[in-house]
Amino acid sequence: MASLGKLVLLMFLGALTCLCQSQEPEQCNLYCARSGSASGEPVQRRGPPGAPGKQGPPGDVQQCDCCSSKGEVCQRLRELTEEVESLRTVTRRSSFRSCKEIKTSIDGSATGLHKLVGPNGNEHTAYCDMDTDEGGWTLVASIHENNIGSSGRCTVGDRWSTEQGNVALRPNGDGNWENLNVFGNVVAATSDDYKSPGYFEIAGRDLMIWQVPNNTPLQNYNTSTYLKYRTTNGFLSQYGGNLYHLYSEHYPIRSGVYNFPSDSGPSVPVTFDKGDANSLHQHFPPNAKSETEPGFIQFRAISSRRYAFALCPGVRNKPTFNYPSQSCLGSTGATQGTYCGDFSGWLHDGHAVGSAWSADQTLLSTTFLLFYR
Repeated sequence: MASLGKLVLLMFLGALTCLCQSQEPEQCNLYCARSGSASGEPVQRRGPPGAPGKQGPPGDVQQCDCCSSKGEVCQRLRELTEEVESLRTVTRRSSFRSCKEIKTSIDGSATGLHKLVGPNGNEHTAYCDMDTDEGGWTLVASIHENNIGSSGRCTVGDRWSTEQGNVALRPNGDGNWENLNVFGNVVAATSDDYKSPGYFEIAGRDLMIWQVPNNTPLQNYNTSTYLKYRTTNGFLSQYGGNLYHLYSEHYPIRSGVYNFPSDSGPSVPVTFDKGDANSLHQHFPPNAKSETEPGFIQFRAISSRRYAFALCPGVRNKPTFNYPSQSCLGSTGATQGTYCGDFSGWLHDGHAVGSAWSADQTLLSTTFLLFYR
């Protein structure tokens, strides 16, 4: 309310300034007579006007003493102008929709936590990467496995598949790839699954993925990341600007509905900012390496059993590869038990870590951070 009062006072004083610079000095002097002159000297009040005299020649624009550069009113006007402009700047800075808007509006914006405001005025705290490729990346989601063993498949914590178990009646799992749910906390995004309002509110052009060890503190997200890669062709703009629209409107995640391999989604090439395609591929199950091609992100991979998997990070499947459970994240609730879970079949029953159809320990202990820009 104090800020509103200052704005009102500013409008009044602005009007006064205009009056004092008008061609009606009599009105200005009347104000000065009521409030005292700028110099503090008493001012004699005028009496009633006399009879009209002969009209003289036009005068020049005059400025009365009460609004001179030495006047207290004008000095206070300048001070209030500076304060109000400061308030306006703060307001502008607190109304950003994405980290990209912050980056382009505020010089020196640093990587870390920033406040964002959604289209409905809802506020949330987001992690912004202000360094990679000139910055402006908003963290919108994280995917990790809290229990990779057979006893933890599609159980509590598997938000990117289902927490309800392997049930044929749930062909789309919990549906979090394509709904408006939010969960988790940006500060704990490597210890639990995370999905922010930005996942469905921000309209971006590209997707970036960081692969970070589980339980990495927020202040170390950037330095602890062992792989960073991103799309550069603006593909998200073709699908509504985010993954929510991509999955809900173009490539829903449903098992038993789509055909292998014709109904699998697009594969988008990526650029690496840390690591490379070969170092990414080495963590995948050995048997899957010859069936996948690194340097891409694939969306909605369909298996020969018509199971659907949401996202293949860093790779695309060859058209003949019918086991995307070994290369992709996010299954549904209607898959063979071995493949149910956020990390699908990356730890295959009967196969030791890092052998045959099982990924190595680095990949099994990784959190995938998803960014938009």
